[in-house]
Amino acid sequence: IIELFLRDAPAMLHAVRLEANRARPEALAKAAHVLKGSAANFGVSPLYQLARELEQCARAGEMANVLEIVTRLDRAAEGFERALARLRNEVHA
Repeated sequence: IIELFLRDAPAMLHAVRLEANRARPEALAKAAHVLKGSAANFGVSPLYQLARELEQCARAGEMANVLEIVTRLDRAAEGFERALARLRNEVHA
């Protein structure tokens, strides 16, 4: 699961950023939902919570704070990916 997430996360994050910048609520909700589902495999985390918040905002059509949430989501994703990479390396050691 770690390998799959690390492989697919850049594309998922790109889709979220793209749809947020295009201000397309329906497409953003779908992209955030996919990311949230992948993050959920590892339990509730800041990444999961921010993807959930982003999905809810998009579904409600509340796009005013979306770019700020995406910025926070990007930071959370960086930390999450680093932690998973460390865990992967420990498992393979």
